[in-house]
Amino acid sequence: MRTPSRPSAPSHPFVVAVNRFPGARAYAAHDVSHALDLDRGTPVVLGDARDRDSGKDVLIRTVEYAGRVHTTRLLDSVG
Repeated sequence: MRTPSRPSAPSHPFVVAVNRFPGARAYAAHDVSHALDLDRGTPVVLGDARDRDSGKDVLIRTVEYAGRVHTTRLLDSVG
């Protein structure tokens, strides 16, 4: 049986947001990361999309992560 190859890393940073709500099966962030075969450091944010603060947390984590990735790439390009 052929093992599917892993797609190349995306050129843009992203986070994975897992919508959690009452009555649904709950997964830990590390389990989601492992199941999706995410690169180490890719944020997995657990929350409830119906909750405003939870939505803000996803956006904040996305911007923070994008900033870190951008800074790393910039530093790598200059030396």
